[in-house]
Amino acid sequence: MQRLVAGIILPFDLSSSRYKRGVIREVGLFCKWSFKRSKALKTFIKKVVTEIWFMHQKYIHLDTH
Repeated sequence: MQRLVAGIILPFDLSSSRYKRGVIREVGLFCKWSFKRSKALKTFIKKVVTEIWFMHQKYIHLDTH
């Protein structure tokens, strides 16, 4: 994350406080968006794993090796 922030901020002139606030707000929104996507992906994976587990439980009695 520090590299991302440094990569965005360092190439530009930081003398303008208005510019700094804009960059910080954009980085904050990116982090919030990234967190929401990550949370949604984890929820989706958990749901798929749960569905597979239930299917396995439903048909395990048919597996009589």
